[in-house]
Amino acid sequence: MPTSLDRLTEKLLPTETTNVAVAEDHLATLLKACIQCGMCLSACPTYTVTGSEAESPRGRIHLVDLWQQDRLTAEAIAPHLDQCLGCRSCETACPSNVQYGELLNTSRYLVKKETPSHWFATVKRWLLATVLPSPTLLMLARFGALLYKTTGIAWLAKRTGVLSLLPPSLQAMEQLCPPVGWNDAPSLEGGQRFGKKNAPLVLMPVGCVMNTFMADIHHATIQMIVALGFQVLIPKLPCCGALAHHAGELSLSQKQALATLQAWQALKARTIPIVMNSAGCAAHYKELAHLFPSDSPLHAVAEAFSQQVVDVHEWLLPRVDRLAKQLKANNLDDKRVKAIYQPACHLYHAQGVQTEPMAVLSVLPAVEWVPLADASLCCGSAGIYNIEQPSLSQQVLDAKLDAIEATGATLLAVANPGCYLQLRKGLQQRGISLEILHPMQVLARYLG
Repeated sequence: MPTSLDRLTEKLLPTETTNVAVAEDHLATLLKACIQCGMCLSACPTYTVTGSEAESPRGRIHLVDLWQQDRLTAEAIAPHLDQCLGCRSCETACPSNVQYGELLNTSRYLVKKETPSHWFATVKRWLLATVLPSPTLLMLARFGALLYKTTGIAWLAKRTGVLSLLPPSLQAMEQLCPPVGWNDAPSLEGGQRFGKKNAPLVLMPVGCVMNTFMADIHHATIQMIVALGFQVLIPKLPCCGALAHHAGELSLSQKQALATLQAWQALKARTIPIVMNSAGCAAHYKELAHLFPSDSPLHAVAEAFSQQVVDVHEWLLPRVDRLAKQLKANNLDDKRVKAIYQPACHLYHAQGVQTEPMAVLSVLPAVEWVPLADASLCCGSAGIYNIEQPSLSQQVLDAKLDAIEATGATLLAVANPGCYLQLRKGLQQRGISLEILHPMQVLARYLG
């Protein structure tokens, strides 16, 4: 890598003027790819539940095009962009290879420049810029959730009907509160190592929210990797910035990406795989170069970083035979569990990791994996969409729950923390007794 890039500083970040110019030019190119064929309609969850053309990929692209022609205002199209899940199912269905995810994020960024800022936007930006990157503030949030769940406050709030008086977004936040307990697996810290010292090394970023509230998934993933004879190093990488990017906060996401690249360069581990178990974070890491102009030095560095990133199912697939040998001897057909796998959108559509998870999970004879109707359709989570758009998110979730209930399964596997919380909320709403786990937790259960 060129010597001039050995020190990555904020001076390399594009100016806001450059960002706007590049975004406008890029958007014009992206819009030309759509031929308005409508193949995306049946693949779009929001179109499926609303039947509105304006809530479809084709419709939103047309609205953005009209805005670029000054035939609509930014305020007129903003609600329709906000109601898009960003699941990118349309990309999988599109015969013209429209890069809808980039088109959506670029449009949101430019629309924010022309629309008045709501008070909640200020709060959201503070959360994205201050709380998520801070392990201390996240641990305080976890402690607050722990007190709320274990001291009777949650029970009292529901019993008295106080929750019904809250705005829909706050009600959604309460329902999505992660399951926390005093004896949960401890959060991981940068620099920790697991496995034999001389074993081949892999890096495993642990993220922000997932490490604070769902560290047990990380421990299960580490258990899987170590069992295959590898050593795991937890790198000191900051919050990936995916949520900021999806919210149209380009400058903020660029700063967070820069911090990631600085930490990565400090590791001096440019040939070691970066194994990810969070679909959303991994998708963002794989596309980090999209945040920077193609002629920016940071674009080249981000591309080099992204080449090392691999989803854990992708990483496991070439080792699936070794994995099968590590499973418990009592992993037998006569003890079969009926299970379903729900693909996370940012794994299936954004990363294109579609067959690998089931190919890995199928090494478990003790588990009968049954098909799920419309499995590749979104569950309605989409980052913080289920908080910002609780009504539409619930409609999308209801369709997913109908499909899940029809399977009669007792176990549900999903590889993204947001999907986990969304589906858990839905299962509780309907009183469905179904265990929900990350695929790595399912596999770890059968390890010897």
